[in-house]
Amino acid sequence: MAVFTPSISKLINKIKKCKKCSHLKNPKPIFSPIKNSKVLIIGQAPGKKEKELGLPFVGPAGKKLFSWFQKIGFTEKNIRKNLYITQVIKCYLESNRLPKAIELKNCLPYLYSEIELLKPKIIIPIGILAIKTILGKKKIDEVIGKVFKWKNSLIIPLPHPSGANVWLNKKENQRKIKKALKEIKNYFKATNITLKESFFAGKKVRC
Repeated sequence: MAVFTPSISKLINKIKKCKKCSHLKNPKPIFSPIKNSKVLIIGQAPGKKEKELGLPFVGPAGKKLFSWFQKIGFTEKNIRKNLYITQVIKCYLESNRLPKAIELKNCLPYLYSEIELLKPKIIIPIGILAIKTILGKKKIDEVIGKVFKWKNSLIIPLPHPSGANVWLNKKENQRKIKKALKEIKNYFKATNITLKESFFAGKKVRC
């Protein structure tokens, strides 16, 4: 798909003003753009709480996600300050339904342009929609705990942290999540990503 613009600032402004999905009630793109970030977190779509507060991952699923990162010494404050957080679908879909073909058609070029312009060293797709968007038709059991190379980025997938996701309840899958989190921590160190302030919490945490 075509890249919209050579400027990440112009792209961000374009996304913020997007009204392509006129069938949605009060569409509002929800994402947290950090222009110079070399890490890109990709969620599936904002929920109702995200729409209310205008930030990604602020509902119950977001709390669980940040609790995972906290286990490897990453604080929510520093993640939000240093990492670019976006979504496959930028606007809230009523009742958290699956996106329609037209919504994917409208949103995906924005995501691919974000990737093209940011050139992230690490991409963390969260949930099966984000994972399939980047890696193709993969089963979640096949990707969690593994690292993939896609273009010039390392891909480290995570499952969706929703309480409704029963996949999270199996001990075997919890071990895969722990392995994925360790990979994220290790590759942050290995790729020497420069951050505005210390990204790792002072206390060493076992995962």
